[in-house]
Amino acid sequence: MQDSNEPLSGARTAETHVPLSGPAPETQDGQQRRPVVCVVATSTVCGMTQNKWLALTPMFAAASYEAVTLVWDDDIAKVAAARQTPVLRAILQDAAFDKLAEAKNLHALLDRPIAPVPGNAPTWGDLLAFDDFIGAAQWWQASGLNTFKPDLFVIPFPGAESSTPEDEQMLLAVSRYAKIIHAPVLALESQRLDCTLAISRMPVDCLLTKCAYPAHVLTPLAHAVFTMPPAWRHVCTGGPDPDLEDFLQKETSYRQQLHWEPGRTYIFLPFHVYYIEECARMLAALGKCAEVLSARNIEVLVGCGFAFRRNLTEKDMIFEGLKRWTQHIPKWTVVEGGNTLAWVLLSEYILLPYPSSGIVDAALRWGLPVLPAAADIAHALTRLEPVVSPLSAVAWLLDPARVAGYRAARDAGAQTASPGGEPGRTTGKGR
Repeated sequence: MQDSNEPLSGARTAETHVPLSGPAPETQDGQQRRPVVCVVATSTVCGMTQNKWLALTPMFAAASYEAVTLVWDDDIAKVAAARQTPVLRAILQDAAFDKLAEAKNLHALLDRPIAPVPGNAPTWGDLLAFDDFIGAAQWWQASGLNTFKPDLFVIPFPGAESSTPEDEQMLLAVSRYAKIIHAPVLALESQRLDCTLAISRMPVDCLLTKCAYPAHVLTPLAHAVFTMPPAWRHVCTGGPDPDLEDFLQKETSYRQQLHWEPGRTYIFLPFHVYYIEECARMLAALGKCAEVLSARNIEVLVGCGFAFRRNLTEKDMIFEGLKRWTQHIPKWTVVEGGNTLAWVLLSEYILLPYPSSGIVDAALRWGLPVLPAAADIAHALTRLEPVVSPLSAVAWLLDPARVAGYRAARDAGAQTASPGGEPGRTTGKGR
């Protein structure tokens, strides 16, 4: 693992294991406690995703965090409570106040002409106080936030498609409270970001998007911006997908099975005994890219079934028959059996040495990149864009030293690394 004082550009060693939850904060008596992650559930995002957003809380809980859902809508509170995860019910009230009196006070402060023209020209106070202010002024009272102090907030990041006054006020209250208690804010894109109406958006510490955007769209929004993997994008969108939803329920157990650590990237290579020569070419090409694989902390997952030929299982064929090529790959693992689509979803990239309609169809449906033929692997590996899950982003944000290193690299205008150490780009560099 990187030293906490180093910038994020280095790669971890294979011997170091980092828990899913990242470094645990200490209590006053020096004991370790589980970090508290608060998932903010707005009415808008729950409606847009058919309540899939509420699945985030049990996912973080499965990754060894203390996870709680913050709600202010009674209907959403009931749905969240049914998932048997902690629910914090905030209270939001529209408080009455004398708009006219406040408008007069504002008018006195802005009582100067808009332009130096003769006659009774309107003043800035006339325009802003008795028009804009009276038409838009609201006073809300929010209570319940100060009853606990989470280590991190997870919020939906809206566009300009739809919202409610209550959602906007609570997101503003959460943003202000997070600054007061110095808790980082992780935002997941819930609505398109490429719109001009950005007045209600508050900058966040890390933003995960559903697709790539130009740099000028991303730069004002967050300190760091990365794209989410397909399964997590699904949580922020509408419509069902049984394969993705099944994977999300089991993702943490898959990663624990592989001893995953934040920052490790997986490439999936399905093995087939009929195409063993093609698989060998892929592995040979990967072995020639050992330096790139190590620098980018990439682990190769070789998926196989239980078929056997001449008393050798497919796993035996890989370990014995292909070891002349696998021995040059820095880190690789054989995953035997199971749901192939689960390993596909766990991986950021796919190598496909033989025809497979199921894998190709899944890749097209979920937007997963399929790397080209063996001859082009070296070039392709240097162009891979980082894909960051909320689990990686949370672990990263809870390590202040890593965030400081990232921001220093960003401010220097250099290419830096994404949460956990994967090579990435700053928001200022574009995507």
